[in-house]
Amino acid sequence: MRLLIVVVSLCAMALLGSVAPAMAEEQPAGASPRRLRLFLDCSDEVCDFDYLKREMAWVDWVRDRADADVNVLLTTRDTGGGGTEATFFVMRPRGGGPAADTLVVFSPSTASDDDERKLIHRTLAALIARDAITRPGSEGLSVAYLEPKQAAVANTAAVRDAWNHWVYKLSTNGYLNGEKSYRSLNFYSALSGTRVTEANKLGASVSQSYNQNEYEFENGARFTSLTRSWSARGLWVRSLTPQWSAGFSTGAYSSSFTNTDRSVRIGPALEYDFYPYSESSRRSVTLGYQLNLSHTRYETETLYGKTSEGLIAQELDLAMALRQPWGTVDVRGSLNQYLHDTSKYRVTTSGNVDLKLWKGFSLSGYGFVARIRDQLSLPRGDASDSEVLARRRQLATAFQYYTSFGISYRFGSIFDSVVNQRLQNTFGGI
Repeated sequence: MRLLIVVVSLCAMALLGSVAPAMAEEQPAGASPRRLRLFLDCSDEVCDFDYLKREMAWVDWVRDRADADVNVLLTTRDTGGGGTEATFFVMRPRGGGPAADTLVVFSPSTASDDDERKLIHRTLAALIARDAITRPGSEGLSVAYLEPKQAAVANTAAVRDAWNHWVYKLSTNGYLNGEKSYRSLNFYSALSGTRVTEANKLGASVSQSYNQNEYEFENGARFTSLTRSWSARGLWVRSLTPQWSAGFSTGAYSSSFTNTDRSVRIGPALEYDFYPYSESSRRSVTLGYQLNLSHTRYETETLYGKTSEGLIAQELDLAMALRQPWGTVDVRGSLNQYLHDTSKYRVTTSGNVDLKLWKGFSLSGYGFVARIRDQLSLPRGDASDSEVLARRRQLATAFQYYTSFGISYRFGSIFDSVVNQRLQNTFGGI
């Protein structure tokens, strides 16, 4: 009981200690200006925060947007050439300038990680320079222009594109691991080509995968699990209006896991975005419909007595993606249904949320659920124990699901400007 009282008392003291400094941090009326407080809403995969904090030491970085004088939301989209479009949305909740403004910059596909972080630094510094110039600590702040090489300043609009917007990518990867009684080999390769303009999007790709796992038991017996697959795909998308688009796709694939020797499909699609596509880095709500005609040949006779069959299916997709200062929401749902027998269908719903509910408190979660009634390729006969354990073939099921969630609360100092990497690689993060 005494231990519980001590723990409760310490927690209360910590909370009071965090509240009191926060109250004291409010700037009294008539006081001299303090340093600019900045909050950058950006994922760790896009922004190198350690680098930015070192390069922009003339502002006070804060942990929560509620404490910031300038709040910057950075979103990215992939461009047709494999580069990145970065959109900076700047908000000033405490006044002192425009309530909000937006700037878009581009990074080519050939840019290194260092090039990209330097671009983010230059853009961010230029955007908030006007906010910081009258603040303490900005005496050394200046804007400089370094003359680049002549080739770099050529008018890109006048340069002829020898590739006519086509971009190709060849990739391959594999790994081998094992121990005394287990070995695993995985290999994957892919080739793709895309041509993206404001009016049209063309693309084609081929890929293949090979997975082999070997097990050795104590009695010397061996078991090998092998799955392989390949796929090919082509598509054409036409921009009709700022919110409407239409397209056509074709594809083929083979998979030992799904009992598919070869399947070929073709069909049109139509999509509507309730917001203009130009705003998709921050908000998008789309409704799409596609029709697929396919012919499939199976490796073994299916549960329905088929060795091959032609099918027509329709798919309806609804998706919402929002990236706002209060958090990120990504929710998707789809209905896939065979027209020859409407009782054969699949409904899937997935969602990913990361919400900043109030200062320091955030809620995140992911969920996926599927109602499955369309397993037409299931092979006839029962699966062996080894096939079940090694997941060498698809098994009959009426549903799938997966979910995760998390809650976090951070309190204490509002500042987040200090970078200290000492023994980071030895001890790891705190």
